[in-house]
Parts: sequence; structure tokens; C-alpha cells
Amino acid sequence: MVDPNEPRPYYNGFFGTAGYASAEILLQQPYQAAPAEMWTLGVLLSYLLTGSPPFLTTEDAINGKIVWEDTPGPKPSKAAINLMRKCLDPNPRTRATVHRVKADRWLRQLDRS
Repeated sequence: MVDPNEPRPYYNGFFGTAGYASAEILLQQPYQAAPAEMWTLGVLLSYLLTGSPPFLTTEDAINGKIVWEDTPGPKPSKAAINLMRKCLDPNPRTRATVHRVKADRWLRQLDRS
């Protein structure tokens, strides 16, 4: 349980799938759960919308260099790409929050369909 009035804790250990690990985890830096989970959402969106991972290498992930844009296959809308980029921001301080994702234009558009 986390007290919402207290700062969120930082973690050092990681026991997940490397392909879904955020840039700070790959750099073996202390990380907070919420920004790391937003990164995971960006990876998941990439798989759901393109059928491909957003990064070919660990270095691409650390640098936030999305590579599927040049691959053949379905292309998500610009609005969807923008949301993925916000989630896959290598800087956890500027990465999308759950509130930003919920308010995102692309996601709201889906809610109206």
C-alpha cells in the first residue's frame, strides 16, 4: 500500500521482461513504478497497433528511438503514434502519466466510437 500523500518510492530490482523494461531500468538506475508502467503501455500499444516491438535493440530503447516506423505493415494514426511517443519518452520525468494518457486525444476519440 502506498500513502498518496507521500512521495512514491524508488526501486532497484527488476524481475520483468526486458523488452518491456523502461530506459531507466535498462540503464540500471533507480526507478519509480508509475513511469515504468507507462513505458510498458507504450510497448504494448506498439504491439497491438503494428504487430511489432517499438525498439530493435536495448540501445534504441534507452535512446527512445522507435524503429518500426520504417517497417512494412500497418501504420497507426499520427494521434496513436503521438501517444506511443509520450509513453516511450526515455526521460521518466517527462513521460506521460496515467492522467495524460486518459486525457489523450486518440484515446478519447476511441471512447466516442
